[in-house]
Amino acid sequence: MDISELLGTIGKTEEQDKISYSAGVVMAMSLKDLGFEEISSADFIEGMDSVFNNSFPKITAKRAVDIFNNYIALLREEQKEKNATEGRVFLEQNAQREGVVCLPSGLQYEVLRQGKGQTPNLLNHVEVTYEGYLVNNEVFDSSKHHSGGVEFEIGEMIPGWQEVLQLMPEGSRWKVYIPHYLAYGEAGAAPMIQPNATLIFIIELKKIIK
Repeated sequence: MDISELLGTIGKTEEQDKISYSAGVVMAMSLKDLGFEEISSADFIEGMDSVFNNSFPKITAKRAVDIFNNYIALLREEQKEKNATEGRVFLEQNAQREGVVCLPSGLQYEVLRQGKGQTPNLLNHVEVTYEGYLVNNEVFDSSKHHSGGVEFEIGEMIPGWQEVLQLMPEGSRWKVYIPHYLAYGEAGAAPMIQPNATLIFIIELKKIIK
């Protein structure tokens, strides 16, 4: 083997290492999003090796799928209850803060800047900028990731957005607290929004388009 062949082999090995490591990161993130708090690395790797090496697994593929799916179902039920309770406590405490307006639906908001334009209706298309947070202040989405302003029809959005946008005059910037049943409910919105998650948005209504 000449030096060029050797360097080529090393390069491929390093690239494969990066790909394999990245696959591990992505799979671990997915498992955490599903609710896994810990995992046995040795058993996890052994299970993967049994598939990639076509070796005899300790558990049949069908049985492994059943065990995994049953555990995921259990985790989701635990997530639903945990997130609903955390959200309810958060909103109860938030409601006591000065400047927070509580609507009969359970939605809450505070005015950061009050606009002077028109207010839209469900059929209107609007342009907004926004940032979305979980109750732990982790950002899960932002219009910055979509080249600034985002345009959409209000009636196509989650119920919490539908309700609050119809109260906001153009030019307004509000902080909005949306209970899970006005957000993504029991289904959640993978990967970051778990079932029954209460959401926080800072929304700026730029303009009504039509």
